[in-house]
Amino acid sequence: MFNGIVQGTAKLSSIEIKNNYRTYTFYFPNNIIKNLSLGSSISSNGCCLSIVKINKNYISFDIINETFNKTNFKNLNIGDSINIETPLTLQDGISGHLVSGHVICTAKIINIKYNLDNFKLYLKLNNIYFMKYIFIKNFISIDGVSLTISELKSNSFCVSLIPDTLKRTIFLHKKVDDIVNIEIDNNIQTIVDTTEKFIKDHISDIIK
Repeated sequence: MFNGIVQGTAKLSSIEIKNNYRTYTFYFPNNIIKNLSLGSSISSNGCCLSIVKINKNYISFDIINETFNKTNFKNLNIGDSINIETPLTLQDGISGHLVSGHVICTAKIINIKYNLDNFKLYLKLNNIYFMKYIFIKNFISIDGVSLTISELKSNSFCVSLIPDTLKRTIFLHKKVDDIVNIEIDNNIQTIVDTTEKFIKDHISDIIK
């Protein structure tokens, strides 16, 4: 479990392709490697991955085809960076929102507005089905960063980033058409799905 407050970035140093998975190795900053161990979970661009190898600052993860196909890991090239966050502990406060690291889909950046300290990302989900879970002022995890939806249209939405978020994440280097990982608020998804099922069941009863 994470809170969507990214602690830094890590640069992709190698990709090893195997039969049914790939091993991605990243170079981690010194301040994050202190308490890492084999099997530890790391939010990597919002995707919860388990450490399989530690070689000083080089941290490796195995990425199965399911994860590869549903996230933006398939778009990463050597030298690209990702947002990283270590998991919450019982002693930690939740400064952002509860984030599970389960990417539900990806989105394309369709516009970027950056004026002085005002940075806005406009995004369109790759699967319009999930737009029913997007609400104004609700939280969303984008590449592992907990953000609040500030604008909403029928098939797109906008989030705003403060200067501190830009400093500690990869968003300042994003371009239009780049792909980002998306995790929605699980509570909202449960409420929407339950409400839809309730309405559908009752309409069926009325028709009968």
